[in-house]
Amino acid sequence: LAKFANMFPEDLLKYPDEDEGEFVEVQRVEVRLSAGGGATATPYEAIGGLAFRRSFLREVGISPEDAKIVDVHGSSMFPTIHDGSVLLISTKKSAQEPVHNKIFALIHAVDGLLVKRLIRDGEQWYAHSDNPAYEPIAIGDGEPISILGRARWMAAKLD
Repeated sequence: LAKFANMFPEDLLKYPDEDEGEFVEVQRVEVRLSAGGGATATPYEAIGGLAFRRSFLREVGISPEDAKIVDVHGSSMFPTIHDGSVLLISTKKSAQEPVHNKIFALIHAVDGLLVKRLIRDGEQWYAHSDNPAYEPIAIGDGEPISILGRARWMAAKLD
């Protein structure tokens, strides 16, 4: 029923709240995802937020509680993601499952925090950069990677 109504399941159990409003603030966190050589994985710190329409978050399948805004630094995901972009990441459990050809925030044991496109080739998963100057990282076989969540939206500076 929730999927048909384009709602979150928990919203079906709530009474409408007149104060809920059309917009909700998504927490922006001080975590730098590297689109390059990696960034040190550290605990994040909240540094404000960005407002999103509730209807947009529902459309992309993210509840406000499962959403985080993060900064991206580096050129490995160019031309898709530019250095200095911000990403809306879904951190819910289902968004931590790999999906072929989708972009994810990852923690690599050696390279730290990354943003990469996950590609499946047969039974093997790879963390790919969109910039061909960077080599893919095979996932597994001694390359432990944890998926933080799936990237669902991007904002970037225009030249």
